[in-house]
Amino acid sequence: MRKPSRPPRSSAPRVRVAVVLPYGYSVRSWRAAFERGLRWDETPYGYHLAGRDYELRWSMDKRRVLPLALLAKVSRRCTGADLVHVWDNRKLLRWADVIWTHTEAEHLGVALWGRPMGIKGTPILAQSVWLWDNWLRWSRLKRWIVAYALRSAAVELVHSAVNRAVSNKAVRGRVVLQVPFGTTDISGRVKARRPDGGRPLVVAPGNDPDRDWLLLIGVARSLPAVDFVIFSSNVNISGVPLPDNVSVAAGGADTLAELYVRASCVAIPSRENLHAAGATTLMEAMQIGCPAVVTATGGIADYFKVATIYAVNPNDPEAFAAALESALQCGNHMSGRVALAASGLRQEDYVARYEALTDWTLGYSAFPRWVSAFAPAPADGNQDSVHN
Repeated sequence: MRKPSRPPRSSAPRVRVAVVLPYGYSVRSWRAAFERGLRWDETPYGYHLAGRDYELRWSMDKRRVLPLALLAKVSRRCTGADLVHVWDNRKLLRWADVIWTHTEAEHLGVALWGRPMGIKGTPILAQSVWLWDNWLRWSRLKRWIVAYALRSAAVELVHSAVNRAVSNKAVRGRVVLQVPFGTTDISGRVKARRPDGGRPLVVAPGNDPDRDWLLLIGVARSLPAVDFVIFSSNVNISGVPLPDNVSVAAGGADTLAELYVRASCVAIPSRENLHAAGATTLMEAMQIGCPAVVTATGGIADYFKVATIYAVNPNDPEAFAAALESALQCGNHMSGRVALAASGLRQEDYVARYEALTDWTLGYSAFPRWVSAFAPAPADGNQDSVHN
C-alpha cells in the first residue's frame, strides 16, 4: 500500500496537526493540573512531544449551557460521536493537514462533520478505545452510522490485538492497526518504595469503566490481614458494603505517588474487555518495581514481559487472592523500566508511532510496519518498510 510520492518532509512546510482530545481534556487546564502535581504528563498522553517536528494545535473546550450539554449527550447516544465538541473546533480542523484523535467520540465526529465542514479528505488517525466493546450493544442503525464514519479515516488505531481482530471483522476494507500504548516515566515522582513493615498494602488504581471492583472487594474479604486502597474517581459500587480493610481514595498524581511508595502490591482487576484495560497502571507498577496482579483479558498480556506480574483469569476471585498472596511475598523488585523501554512502551515510542503514520498518510514515507511491534521506535526514524 503506497501513498502518492511527495518531496521529503524536511523540504516541505511544517505539517499542521490538529490534536482533538475528549471534551474536558483541555490542554490548558491539563498543564495547569500538571504544574500543581495532579498529572503525570505535561499534556494528555504526551502528544506535545511531536511539537519538535510538527506544528501542533489542540482542541479547546467551550462552555456548555444545558441545551448544548443535552445535545452532546444525545449525539453520543445516537452516533457514538461528540458532535458538539467537534463542531466547536471546526476552525482548528479546517486549518489542519492531518487530524489526530484520542477516542472514538472525536474521530467519529470528525468523520461525520467532514463534508459540512469542508474537511473531507483530511487524513484522520482514528484511535478507538471502547468502541468495539460497545459495538454489539448498539442498534443496527447506530452500527451503520459508525461503520460509515470509520471508512472515512485514513487508519484506525487500537491498543490490543483483540480489538484489531474484532474491528477488521466488523467493518471490512479498512486499514486497522494495533499501536502499543506508551506511558510517561513516573519513577522520578515515586521515591524508593518503603512498605511500612506493618499490614501489607494493596493499591488498586484506575478509572477505566471495565475495572472489576466487586471482584476486588470479594478478594479483600478473603484476605482480612491485608489492607486495600481503591484509588479511583469512577467507582460504581453503590449499595455494596465495604469490608473494614478496604478504603476508596481519589486525587491527583502526587496522592497516587504517595500510595505507590507504601504499596506492597498493585492490583488490576478487570472484567472481560477488548482494549487491554489496565495497561497504563500495569506499566506504572513495572516502572516502580512493584509486584502486580492483573486480570488477563483484552490482550493485556502483550504489555508485560517480567516475572513480577501475576496474571489470572477474569471472574476468579480465588485465583486473584492466591496470586496476591504470592505477590505479597515477593518484596521489592528491580524496576521494569528497562523491560518497558525494550518493549517500546515509553511515551516517546507512542508519539513516534503517530508521527510515522502521519508521514505515511501524507505521502512523505512508505508504510512504517514497525508501528505495531512491541519494540522501540527506530532511532533514525527509518520507515522504509512497505505494507502490502
